[in-house]
Amino acid sequence: SHSTSPLCGLKIIAAVSVSSMLLSNCVIASDIHSVSKIPTASTINYAPNRQVPAGYVKGNYKAVACAVKGKKLCYPAANELSLQEAAEITAQELFRLYNVKLTNQTMNMYYWPKDKNEPSSWSADLAVTPDYTFMVDIDAASGEITAIHCQGHPSDKKQTASEDTKTIGNGIAAAEKGLADPNAACNTVKNLLTQKGFITEPIESIKYNYSTYGTVCTITHPYSKISHLFTVTTTSKKSYDISTSTDLTVITNFYKNK
Repeated sequence: SHSTSPLCGLKIIAAVSVSSMLLSNCVIASDIHSVSKIPTASTINYAPNRQVPAGYVKGNYKAVACAVKGKKLCYPAANELSLQEAAEITAQELFRLYNVKLTNQTMNMYYWPKDKNEPSSWSADLAVTPDYTFMVDIDAASGEITAIHCQGHPSDKKQTASEDTKTIGNGIAAAEKGLADPNAACNTVKNLLTQKGFITEPIESIKYNYSTYGTVCTITHPYSKISHLFTVTTTSKKSYDISTSTDLTVITNFYKNK
């Protein structure tokens, strides 16, 4: 069982690391030092091999360049995606993957220059509604989506965050117990990833890791939920860490491993 696994301690550490990373991102995204608008480019050259999703209509969203507190505003290189290009890719991908239709939302855009460990990237932070938010990371050179963090999906069954010991205890116990049929769950998630197009190349393997119970924090009305975590490997040996909603119908976290 999950509780007797010798890797249990490692799993807990991994869960804390991911949570810490996401919380750090929350802090960064909300701690804006300076916001400035960049003029709209007259022509937009979309990343190669991309197609506008069927049925997509561009909304009147705003994309603003943001800098993390204490850091200067950075700009992309000439051969990288502009702010408008990165924002539009984000808008199109949210429509394709989540059927999100942006109207007048504001997309806060952060450009991260290349360093010795990471390629250059754009991060988009937006609230579709105060209770439904996304953070999306895009490779600044290729336009590839490398990470998505979704909170408060409308279809998620919300369990109100409570200090009640029984509520929290039941949630933790259910997560600790894990999925009753991991193989069936893996097939469900594999189909979801493939049909939606989160991963476009063939999937070689998908592994259920564990389940976790926690509170969705950066929305107006926080709630607690169980998430299920998987690792996906493609035929070209690319690896992704995925988490899903309790009922396996929504990809809540998508992260391409380096």
